[in-house]
Amino acid sequence: MEFQRFGPSPLPDDAVSQPVTVRDGVKLATDLYGIDETKPSPTILIRTPYDKCGPIHGLPQVARRFVEAGYSVAVQDVRGKFRSEGATEFQKHEADDSYDVIDWVSRQPWNNGSVAMWGISYYGFVTLAAASSGHPALKAIAPRVTGSQLAHNLRYRDGSREVEPLLSRWYYGQAYVENDLFGYKLDVKKLPLSKLFDEFFDEIGYRSADFDASFKEDFRERGLSTAQLLSHPVPTLYTVGWYDFSAGQSWADIDRLSASPAWAGKLHLQLEAIDHDGYSLDQAPMTEADLHWMNPAVRQAMLDRMMPPAIAFFNHYLRGGPPVPRVRYEVCHGSMKASGSWPPEPSRAVQLYLDQAQDGAGTIALAPGAPSQVQWEHDGNNLITSVGGFADAPAGPGSVSLFMAWPDFAEMSKRPDVVSFRSAPMRADVELAGPVDLFGRIGSTLDGTDIFVRLLDEAPDGTQRQITRGQIHVEGVRAPGAGELTPFHVPSMQTAYRLAAGHRLALQIFSSDFPEFVPNGGAGVDPWLVETVPSSTQVLELGGEQGAMVRLTVGMTAEAVSAAFPAA
Repeated sequence: MEFQRFGPSPLPDDAVSQPVTVRDGVKLATDLYGIDETKPSPTILIRTPYDKCGPIHGLPQVARRFVEAGYSVAVQDVRGKFRSEGATEFQKHEADDSYDVIDWVSRQPWNNGSVAMWGISYYGFVTLAAASSGHPALKAIAPRVTGSQLAHNLRYRDGSREVEPLLSRWYYGQAYVENDLFGYKLDVKKLPLSKLFDEFFDEIGYRSADFDASFKEDFRERGLSTAQLLSHPVPTLYTVGWYDFSAGQSWADIDRLSASPAWAGKLHLQLEAIDHDGYSLDQAPMTEADLHWMNPAVRQAMLDRMMPPAIAFFNHYLRGGPPVPRVRYEVCHGSMKASGSWPPEPSRAVQLYLDQAQDGAGTIALAPGAPSQVQWEHDGNNLITSVGGFADAPAGPGSVSLFMAWPDFAEMSKRPDVVSFRSAPMRADVELAGPVDLFGRIGSTLDGTDIFVRLLDEAPDGTQRQITRGQIHVEGVRAPGAGELTPFHVPSMQTAYRLAAGHRLALQIFSSDFPEFVPNGGAGVDPWLVETVPSSTQVLELGGEQGAMVRLTVGMTAEAVSAAFPAA
């Protein structure tokens, strides 16, 4: 099979290479920028598995931005990656290694005793792991599009859990095989998915130990527990993307941090209309020429957007600079705003009920209708294809961007296995700002069912663009006609979005999103071991006191809500 191997890039001319030895004798390759023993400064530490010198993540350019702002910078390959020694093991050593590296940095003559950390995705997770280590020299962290349970499925108190993204284990077969990274495209339609990487592993002659370990329950322990996440409060600038596929992970952390008295006043939010790779809504639709590792102008624009909030945050906490807002949030199709809280004030919840009109069309209204049910068939041999997902990726999963496809979901609404609902047109602009939750009761001929939901902005011309989305796997589901339907709640959808007057809210509910998410095999079934995806019939309750309901948060007064939302 064809694949690409990405090894270490050359050391930049303005970097000084300096290995750092951690407690078990492993040497971690480290590049230093802007060091000056005559002028000790705070240091920004970045620990990455993606090549400290590489072009895709552009960390030399990031380091130079921090140097220009007066910081020294240390950029390091984490253990087992690129030039660093040690075994390649996902998440296993990041807290201890970070503690040791922070300790080393804080004792250097060019450091003034203060260290901050910055990172995206996996190396954003590393900043959270470092904070949990409790080193006193770590004064602030700025994680972006990440989570303390990154690549581990979220589980909720009601027994439900996230539907597993294929990317979770794809990552172990691409980025955590050995020191180098790999890029390849696989036939994701071959089941079971547990054998998805066998051809690649046979080709290179060895397997990913992390991929095999991920099938064991104790693998989840590599993520940070709630106790670890909350253990050592440190000023944190948490950046979340409205269109990031790991946003649910971020919001799970933010909810826990916000509820902890010890973290009061330490958590800051930067909420942007970006995806996981940092591409922004205003770039949609993109082309391959817009990918930041191909286009220097795009990379510079991304740095111009990304770096100033982090620099201002670090200036405040490491240098006593001006205070920074508790929350900065970008309104999609609007502007960047500041607030003392999230959701911002004024804000309020608006409950919208899913129903069916007499002609059978799905509706969204401020009041529930008469009790009824809507049913759809899920065909295991005709799964709903992910849009902007792995099937469309130009160079494997690392280049997935919804903004590249920037699809119109109106056609999907016509599928018989997608139940769709639309509101009447808004009478005035509506500003969504906060969580979006779907509550309902469902039945299925399978005892475990996947529920995907997509909230859309429908323009007057009928096009439908994504506002936000969510998904949940519910077990213990009762079959239609076998008693009361099973309650569910799709959480962790958040947005800030301006819905223009004359536009409608639309909502889709469906049962698969493949190959971005693994297919459902039923309750207690590992979807990676499914050889044939079962078909099923779903029933959703509508109307009355227990019918499906969407709860929006709007940044508006009660009077503005009444003026904007259509009565029916």
